[in-house]
Amino acid sequence: MGAAKNWRPVLQNLSPDSHSIALDIPFFQEGIKLNTIPAIVDYVRDYIEHMDLKQLLVAGNSLGGHVGLHLAMAIPERIAGLVLTGSSGLYEREMGRPQGANPSRQWYYEKMCEIFYDPIMVTDEMVDDVQAILSGRQCKRVLVSIAKSAKRDNLADRLGEVQCPVLLVWGKQDNVTPPDVADEFNSLLPNSELAWLDKCGHTPMLEHPAVFAKTMSKWWRRIGMKRMVAGGESRP
Repeated sequence: MGAAKNWRPVLQNLSPDSHSIALDIPFFQEGIKLNTIPAIVDYVRDYIEHMDLKQLLVAGNSLGGHVGLHLAMAIPERIAGLVLTGSSGLYEREMGRPQGANPSRQWYYEKMCEIFYDPIMVTDEMVDDVQAILSGRQCKRVLVSIAKSAKRDNLADRLGEVQCPVLLVWGKQDNVTPPDVADEFNSLLPNSELAWLDKCGHTPMLEHPAVFAKTMSKWWRRIGMKRMVAGGESRP
């Protein structure tokens, strides 16, 4: 569900002297309306500008990658690089709607298994969290609105505007944004590289956090941004 804690395993595999921020987006907070791509982009942009953050390497999974692409186009002076994994913005398979207003816990479990290569990744805690969120009618409306907004916001004709270097980290077994989506991103982005992770689904940062961190860090260092080093590697 896009929680900041999804990135915790990757952050734990980065050099301790790296300055990393995992931002939680308050999609369901009372009084805050974040139910479209433009609204979410504005929220994150306001945070970046308020904190006066510069030379950022922005990493995003799924919807987060979609937002990252917009940030790279909107505030290029602040975004030094992008890491996209399972990003929306071109194509994302619909997960299917439940039968009835209150789907069973088993339905949630089966849908979450589609996100991962290995179903052992789907813990009871994950299922409980998602079921709790989606039990609220307002939360469901927000998620449906975001999904529709993301689907309408196809960036194929705009990806040429992204001038910063981009690393695409993609699961070979991603069933939500399949491998051909990664290939299309790689062909349309002016300055991109594609790294494949085997035995990996839609959330590489959860399934292979150490490899993800190492892949990202080596790429970042190689292109001249010597700020992040994967755990266990010597400093440049």
